[in-house]
Amino acid sequence: IRRPPRSTQSRSSAASDVYKRQPFPNAKLIIMGEGPEEKALLMTVHKLSLEKSVVFAGFHKDMTGHLSLAHIFLRTSINESTNLSTIQAMSFGLPAVVFDIGDRECEIVRHEETGLLVPAGDAAGLARAIIRLAGDKDLRDKLSRRGRDAADIFHPSAIARTYASVYESLIGR
Repeated sequence: IRRPPRSTQSRSSAASDVYKRQPFPNAKLIIMGEGPEEKALLMTVHKLSLEKSVVFAGFHKDMTGHLSLAHIFLRTSINESTNLSTIQAMSFGLPAVVFDIGDRECEIVRHEETGLLVPAGDAAGLARAIIRLAGDKDLRDKLSRRGRDAADIFHPSAIARTYASVYESLIGR
């Protein structure tokens, strides 16, 4: 399976900016998944001396354990809209920071409502969004609550109700 491109440099640069800030010297970045950019990302982490702050967790079919440890979810894809990991993270109540790639058709992350949008590839903007969320509990709580509500429409029981409603309307109930 070929993974869509991520902005490896943006994620690494943002991580570097976050770790340099005094209020968050113990922050950890957990990178989930595997792919062709992993080697370059490992080299970048080494070059920025972030080995103690970045964890490469690899691929996990079930992300539940990692999501339960997280405080903020990042999606740094530069060409992929909402994906299952974003929906899962939001259903866990994690405020999401995602790159805005301009695909509004299926995007559940709405800026300042259910998460924070950052222009695709903007490392400084990504760092600012992370730092802002890390330092603002009220905003984290608001985005967490609203994001969870937005993700609920993808819950299997909600999807089943939607299908049932469509079928009932088709048979004239």
